[in-house]
Amino acid sequence: MTRLVNISKGRLQQVDPKAPVISITDRYSNGVAIPGKDQRPLLQVMFFPRDHAPELDPEGCMTPERAAEIFKFAEEQRDAGAEVIYVQCGEGRIRSYTICATLAQLEGFEHDHANSCIKSGTLDRYTYNILGDELDKRLRDE
Repeated sequence: MTRLVNISKGRLQQVDPKAPVISITDRYSNGVAIPGKDQRPLLQVMFFPRDHAPELDPEGCMTPERAAEIFKFAEEQRDAGAEVIYVQCGEGRIRSYTICATLAQLEGFEHDHANSCIKSGTLDRYTYNILGDELDKRLRDE
């Protein structure tokens, strides 16, 4: 079972430098220093939680292509035997929580609330719906 842990960019500095990370930023935030960037499996994606800024161009938010990329990375890490995947965004509260909540619906994943920065985060419905479409495709293919 691969644990999914939603964390903030500050907490990223404290995790195992070899553990896989999905790092989420957006065009409005500063980048994040990723320890062991060259020694760990890393997926960097850029999107904004659209529920919180509906005026934004949807292209700057979650897209079907980004969703497929996230699922592919997570499944590859799970299949390679990763015990944990850290999903990092600014605060670990919305985007990373939404990704963990969605991926946890696939076999072999669990959302590890106990080790997450925010135990009960907020789902971004726009992001969740697009991730949910990708989840449905993968569940049909199983």
